[in-house]
Amino acid sequence: LSHHVVGLSETTPMVPLAIARDGRSFFAEVHSVGFSGVARIDARTDALTKIKSFPDPDFTQAWGAFDGRWLVWNEYHGYDNFNNFATWAWDTRTHNLIELAAATQGPDGEFWESPWRGADVRDGIATWVQGVGPDQLGEVHAYNLRTGNDLVVRHGHPGGAFLLDHHIVVWPEASAPGLATRMHAASAVTGRPLPVPQALRTLRNVTGLYTDGHRIVVMERLAGAPLGSGR
Repeated sequence: LSHHVVGLSETTPMVPLAIARDGRSFFAEVHSVGFSGVARIDARTDALTKIKSFPDPDFTQAWGAFDGRWLVWNEYHGYDNFNNFATWAWDTRTHNLIELAAATQGPDGEFWESPWRGADVRDGIATWVQGVGPDQLGEVHAYNLRTGNDLVVRHGHPGGAFLLDHHIVVWPEASAPGLATRMHAASAVTGRPLPVPQALRTLRNVTGLYTDGHRIVVMERLAGAPLGSGR
């Protein structure tokens, strides 16, 4: 894919989600006259494989990851906030599409607040955080795509979760309102708490984090700095 402009992208609006790791295709959020949704695109031929259409293309967006077999993403509905979403998975071997979870509503009809971070997947395990109550109460899910087992590894006030190698799920969380967030870790297989990897132990108030499972890039909000600034 080096130094190549995807021809289809010149005529069809799209937002890349993940590289398909085959050297020729990628996954994207596509918005066209004939189809709007998540698709796989062959960068050489412009062939488009439809995976899932959006129920309301004008007010839907996706954010997810690919582990070499499964594509997993959060499908967000509306632009006022990111609380109304469903988590989906697509198996590239069987082409089986399943809904892993969906946001729930409180007594007032509003969806519980969830952190804005797409679902992550690594080695057949998917993770996401879903709001389940007031005051940003949420749960960290670890879903085994091979067995269908959905394990809640944390019930508290977690930020967006992500996966590292060796089935380690990590998320930021403050010990009390108003305090800086610290990183926490658990086994995505058993749910048992684990020591936080050394490279993450000193991180506070992380506002953005990207990882391939063993390399990490973070944005950290400085103390007293306005929201959106950091290093």
